[in-house]
Amino acid sequence: ITGEQVPSIKSLDQDHRVVYAASLSKIISPGMRTGIICASKDIISKLFMAKQSGDNHTNNLSQYMMDAFLRETDMDAHIKHLQSLYAKKCNFMLEMIKKYFHPSIHVIEPEGGMFIWFDLPEGVSMPEFVQASIKKHVAIVPGNEFMVDSTKPCQSIRMNFSAASMENIEKGIQILGELTYKFCK
Repeated sequence: ITGEQVPSIKSLDQDHRVVYAASLSKIISPGMRTGIICASKDIISKLFMAKQSGDNHTNNLSQYMMDAFLRETDMDAHIKHLQSLYAKKCNFMLEMIKKYFHPSIHVIEPEGGMFIWFDLPEGVSMPEFVQASIKKHVAIVPGNEFMVDSTKPCQSIRMNFSAASMENIEKGIQILGELTYKFCK
């Protein structure tokens, strides 16, 4: 993380009105789809009833595993380890982008997280670029998927570096780099 750390709104809550919800998928296991909620008992009981009306039950095994992990793990140390690992992968991906991408590509260097965004130049079809990458077996996510109105024009693309090996990061960026030169004539 290179940016300024901002306190959570919950940490500033003096009146117990703020509900803090977080996913554990980014720091423990994406496949578990388990999260946490910190709120007053009053709010938790209402959320519990609302959840019961929405689904039968969350997988017990997943909940027990997450509970054990949270109780037995030094989360500060675990998160520092992940930050170090992701920083290395992020920096490596940024190096590979500089090496392989067409110079007209605008890259947004992150201050944390697991994703790097880049923008294609105006006039380049982002949907066609994404389809071409899929045909080359490189998964990227169109930026319009994160917009309120996903039908609006968008030149942004999101890439993830958290699960890929350094070798696969370079291979994927090299393939995308070739596509940037093909599309940005």
